[in-house]
Amino acid sequence: MIEELKQKVSAKMQRFSRYRKRQNQYYQKKMFRTDCKKFYNLPREKNTNVQNAPTKETENFWREIFGKKTQHNTGSKNQCQQNPNMERSPISETEIREVLRMTLNWKAPGRDKIAHFCLKQLKATYTYLETPFNKLTEVGQIPDYGQE
Repeated sequence: MIEELKQKVSAKMQRFSRYRKRQNQYYQKKMFRTDCKKFYNLPREKNTNVQNAPTKETENFWREIFGKKTQHNTGSKNQCQQNPNMERSPISETEIREVLRMTLNWKAPGRDKIAHFCLKQLKATYTYLETPFNKLTEVGQIPDYGQE
């Protein structure tokens, strides 16, 4: 009789465990669909308690590695310099049209704060857009928009 009750309780607990697991999946899928940022920040919010603190040996090992100040990639500036013998070809209206066609409409705009959707719709401006690009390439002052 007791064995039978134990099995029933065990079955109910496993059923409840599966239910909670499935409920958590639904909650996470819904959160991912509605608010991705909150979904990805959810694991960071959980408070984790450290059960076993690192020993002094471990602490000293990592202190030796991360305690030293080092400078990496010292020669990278020389690698990034432009080749003076390389000739620049002027940017044409068709190249601008192709690049704008591949951009996503409502993604964050660049420094000019103009959405790609607007640039795609204003096709008459393509001829005016190529002029500043070609002037920059003639002078050799291509801006680096990646470093803000």
